[in-house]
Amino acid sequence: MRNPYDRIESEFRIRAVIAGKSFWKTSRTFTLCLEQNLAAAEKNPFHLDNHLRPHWEFHGSGVTVMPFELGSSEITARIAALLEVEPPRELPSMHETASSRIEVEWDLAVRLRVQDFHRMDFELFQSSLTALGTGNSS
Repeated sequence: MRNPYDRIESEFRIRAVIAGKSFWKTSRTFTLCLEQNLAAAEKNPFHLDNHLRPHWEFHGSGVTVMPFELGSSEITARIAALLEVEPPRELPSMHETASSRIEVEWDLAVRLRVQDFHRMDFELFQSSLTALGTGNSS
């Protein structure tokens, strides 16, 4: 499970990086992109390969929730322990988008839109809306 605000920032940055490498360069703002994609995700939960989909929709009995912020090594170690296997010695590198120079600006309306879209995540996982999402994902 990942903080919805950080997850959305990361998704925006990676899609912008990919689009910037293609023939069709993008100049869409974060706010416009977010609004368009949340609207699309409301109609089709599989939009963007479930990357915007609220986590509660994947939750159920027998599901262990592990916050992304624990880091891939800790999460992998916990999964290995649950499976009673040795964790891998090395993990593949992940996309690093926080260091990209793509500006992400969170205004109040955008924060409230995300808060509403992910309301059940915040309620189910008892996450504080003010503590989550600084707008500075890593």
